[in-house]
Amino acid sequence: HTQVTQYPSTTAAHDKVVFAAFGEVTLPSADTRQKQRLLMIGYENGLQIWNISNLGNVSEVVNRRFSGAVVGCSVLPEPRSRRGKADKHAGQRPLIGIL
Repeated sequence: HTQVTQYPSTTAAHDKVVFAAFGEVTLPSADTRQKQRLLMIGYENGLQIWNISNLGNVSEVVNRRFSGAVVGCSVLPEPRSRRGKADKHAGQRPLIGIL
């Protein structure tokens, strides 16, 4: 019995891809920090982000519709630490910037 991996398509036939890029996030796990590869796809009306770390088990991370086109998307880097100043977004990382 062979298992076939199916990749879902967009929900509407008229969705036009206007942006695509690869990214990487590092997520903490129980004993180490684990890197995950992402594929980010911007449409005229939304955004999809896929975890492609294991091509035999691709999973959708984000599927969001917007009123305008997504022309860019990137994982925002952690800021360099400054003396005495904590990262106020540390508990919300990884953060994604969307244009």
